[in-house]
Amino acid sequence: MNIIKAQGLGNGFVMIDEIEGEIFKEEYRGEIAKILCDPKFGIGADSLLYVLPATDENADVQMRIFEADTTESNMCGNGVRCIADYFSQITGMKNINIQTKAGIKNIEQHKKGDSVIYSVQMGELAMDENSINKGLSDQDKLIHFSKLGIEGKLEQIPFESIDSELSQFGEFTLYGTGEPHMVVFRPNVYSQQSTQALYRIGEAFNQKTSPLRQALGLTPNGCNVNLVSVLQDEIRIRTYERGVDDETLACGTGATAAGAATYLSGRADNNQIRVNVRGSNIFSDPDKPKQEEFYKRSDGLYITVNKGQTVELEMSGPATQMFEVELSQYLMDQIMVGLE
Repeated sequence: MNIIKAQGLGNGFVMIDEIEGEIFKEEYRGEIAKILCDPKFGIGADSLLYVLPATDENADVQMRIFEADTTESNMCGNGVRCIADYFSQITGMKNINIQTKAGIKNIEQHKKGDSVIYSVQMGELAMDENSINKGLSDQDKLIHFSKLGIEGKLEQIPFESIDSELSQFGEFTLYGTGEPHMVVFRPNVYSQQSTQALYRIGEAFNQKTSPLRQALGLTPNGCNVNLVSVLQDEIRIRTYERGVDDETLACGTGATAAGAATYLSGRADNNQIRVNVRGSNIFSDPDKPKQEEFYKRSDGLYITVNKGQTVELEMSGPATQMFEVELSQYLMDQIMVGLE
């Protein structure tokens, strides 16, 4: 069994191709993710992507996403670009419809300078509890902000109304982009104070032992948290990802929610917003101009917000296959022991 390691701006994935037939039984998919995503005993990744035959006649291929904690997610913006990149290379297709648990996503391949970029039609922005929950596949793990008496759009909600210990972080907006995403605006997302804020908020809404999560049951399956700083020509974003329970270097659905929140709150005039994620420049060195120029070729994600009767979203960014490996007998044995 060969496995592909891929990444979208530092958001790392293990991919298993099951187009020709099932390799792992359904009940084992989450446990396989836990094993393979482990950086010490497995391959190391944020999530495991299964490439499967489409079950919808309008799709070309199907993607399923399992996190390192064994849970299944509905949608992954960076992951769906990696699937598109892989499927394009094996079929030659440049316009691909990918079936996800958040619906069918149309992805188009095109060139940006010397780089290959994938544009994803992310669909309609979910802006209230009902529409966010409608897009979640697991009906037992919905968000429940109505428990706080919050009705209508989940925008500019004071943390104080949820937990006094989080009141210092101001307010947040909660949108659905295939996954639930909290957006918190900060002056500088890379400051020490912002790092503390990211983990305090992220752990409060995601850690299974968190008193907030247990007592209120607002986010039974967790909630992604994004800190956003608005600059003149871009936004900078850091994401604490549910299921990973840690910061990831990039999150496509999070970048989409952050771009939408920036534009809809009037913080940006242009409806196309450049999103600088941590993974877009983590290896850049200002003392090495050639290296800096190389990373600027695919310098992040671009989010387009089209506001009409509904808010429609598009995301564009790169995807890269890093290597292909064959699992050793030792790791296969580890997997089988882990499944017993």
